[in-house]
Amino acid sequence: MAGGRPAGGPPVDLTVAELPKLLEDVRSKLGGFLEAVGQWAERYAPSLAGDLVDKLDEDWSISAPLRE
Repeated sequence: MAGGRPAGGPPVDLTVAELPKLLEDVRSKLGGFLEAVGQWAERYAPSLAGDLVDKLDEDWSISAPLRE
C-alpha cells in the first residue's frame, strides 16, 4: 500500500444501485467457471466431478440467493 491505497490502482466508485447487477454478473461468470470445472473433472476424475462442483458451489456460495 502506498499512501493508504493499494498499489493496484485508484479506488472504484459505484453506487449502491449498481451493486446488484454487478453481483449477478459475477455470479453468472462463476457459474460458468463451475461448468468448466465440471467438464474438466468429468474428463480426469469422473467419479469425483459432481462432488467437486458441489463443494466449490457450497464453499463459495455461487448458487445461493443474494442477500438483500
